[in-house]
Amino acid sequence: SPLILGLVEQPQSRTAVLAMGLELADQDANVTVEYLRAAPHMLSVVSIEDLRPWIEIGLELVAADVVVGLEYIRQIPHVASVLPVSEARTWLSFATTLVTPNTLGKPDYMAAMEFMRTSPAILAEINQPAVRAKTLSVGTLLAGRSPEAGVVWLAESPCLLRVDEAEGRLTPVMTSNLRINRYFDSQSPVLQKMLGSSQSKYSSYLWQDAN
Repeated sequence: SPLILGLVEQPQSRTAVLAMGLELADQDANVTVEYLRAAPHMLSVVSIEDLRPWIEIGLELVAADVVVGLEYIRQIPHVASVLPVSEARTWLSFATTLVTPNTLGKPDYMAAMEFMRTSPAILAEINQPAVRAKTLSVGTLLAGRSPEAGVVWLAESPCLLRVDEAEGRLTPVMTSNLRINRYFDSQSPVLQKMLGSSQSKYSSYLWQDAN
């Protein structure tokens, strides 16, 4: 811990990090360890004052699923750089949807871990914060029906949205719908099969209030 705390530049921040670590130690030792390891990176993105809500979500999650919960603690610096804390539960809902039973009936975390480690970089490619959050929301809804469709949507969404951002506009919605539907037709057979005639509903939701 001295080496880790040494990476925190401000002395007052080191004291605050240690104080929170002591609080966490009374609740969950594993969370405390992961928190201390990630704390310097967390503070490069989130102030110590704003960090507590992120950690509290982690404590709740560890109580339900220790594997996903601890990975969430590790990924807080990356998630917080692209999403507000209000979207953290949506992001986690997407991740937990990807936990499926293996052939032995035990949880298979591979897809969930991959999502948690790679999705922040994918979301960072979407410049508009409002569209980024709605992209995640649509992906979570899709993953609830088909994990594969949710993953494909997330992976391809930066390409979908870049089409309009390249032209410097996010509206009108009808133009965006047309472009997105054309992309579905040519590039996303999995999503096309799943959404069918509902494509415009998802794209309208995605783009409304984007400005």
